[in-house]
Amino acid sequence: MGNREQNAHGSLSHLQQWGRLGRQSAWIYTKPLRSPQFQTDDHSEYLNFVFEFASELEPEDLYERICLIEDQFGHDRVQRWRPRAVDFDLLFYCKNDATDFTFRAQNSLLYCPNASNLRIPHPEVWQRKFLLNMIQADLNISLSELGSLPGALEMEIKNGNET
Repeated sequence: MGNREQNAHGSLSHLQQWGRLGRQSAWIYTKPLRSPQFQTDDHSEYLNFVFEFASELEPEDLYERICLIEDQFGHDRVQRWRPRAVDFDLLFYCKNDATDFTFRAQNSLLYCPNASNLRIPHPEVWQRKFLLNMIQADLNISLSELGSLPGALEMEIKNGNET
């Protein structure tokens, strides 16, 4: 696994080949999430943070580049829910000018191609309160704006919170 912070810095450096970093949250360590299918009790804490990234790449192309970076840092794709040196999740994607970091819900894409593992917004983001807290507190994006995104209402309905 190596040094998580060093891996994060290195992978962010590689990512900048295809765009520019914007605001970034504090880096926090969290306990591994539990899985009904996989053992996670023996996993070390995960390093988590969120950041803005401006790129002219389309979602699938950006995702492919992210996978290449993860693979360079030793991401094991043999089984899900395993410890890994680095793991990027593409939480949201807004169609803005490549120099514009302003989050606009109306520019956010719902992206779910049949032939890909990529889903935007990330289907688990609504269940990971620590991510939502970092987005709100550190990136200054309101939860009410996130709540208007595609996928948020569906998650509320699944959780029995239909309004």
